[in-house]
Formats: sequence, structure tokens, C-alpha cells
Amino acid sequence: MWGHAADDVYAVGVNGTLLHRGGGGWSEVEGAPRQLLREVWGPANDRSTVYVVGWDGLLMRVRGGPSFSRGAAVELAGCVTRNRLEALWGTLVAAPAPDGGGPADAGLPPVPKAWAVGVSGTLIVGP
Repeated sequence: MWGHAADDVYAVGVNGTLLHRGGGGWSEVEGAPRQLLREVWGPANDRSTVYVVGWDGLLMRVRGGPSFSRGAAVELAGCVTRNRLEALWGTLVAAPAPDGGGPADAGLPPVPKAWAVGVSGTLIVGP
């Protein structure tokens, strides 16, 4: 489980289960592959996006929250491993400026950076 706040919580589980708890209770987010999902995380500056990892190298981004009232867009990433991914953590980092200057020079917001770990020493850093 992971959440932005008490009224914005996500849970993942077996058979592609991805649940979201909003102000009105729990609801299922459709579209995840039917396999074991292990971890969910979302960047603090984007309440409409979460990232999920699971077995067989599953790495996906889910957009459309927090209410998912218009449905969710599930995007599978082309992962570099078929190993089980077991955990996910992230933070916000300064965005690189397009002209080579510092992030503050370009006025760019921070971007998410995530780490996923799995079996057999698997470590993926992205984006």
C-alpha cells in the first residue's frame, strides 16, 4: 500500500489487483496485467500518477487519479529484465535544463526518479 493522504491510498495484489481509496471508499482501477503486483508509489507533486512493479519484470505507470472517474491510462514500460520486481521507491529530483544550465535557471519543476529492486540482485533506476 501507498498513499498521498488518508483519502488517496493505493493497494496492489494478486492477479493484477490495483485498488484506490478515495473519499468515497475503495474502487478497482482496471487495466493492469493479470499477474502479481508487488509495490506502488507516486510522486508527491503529481496526484494523478502512480508507478507499479510486479513479477516478470512488470513496470507500469498508471495515470488518471486520484478519482479515476474518467478511467485510468495504464502504460507498460519496456523493462530490461524478466526477473520479479519486489519493491519500488522514489523521490523528486531537479530536472535538467534543456540548455545545459541549472534547473532553477529554466524554472522547471522537479521530476520523479524511482528505484525498483527484485530477485537475483536486480536494480533498475529510472527514468
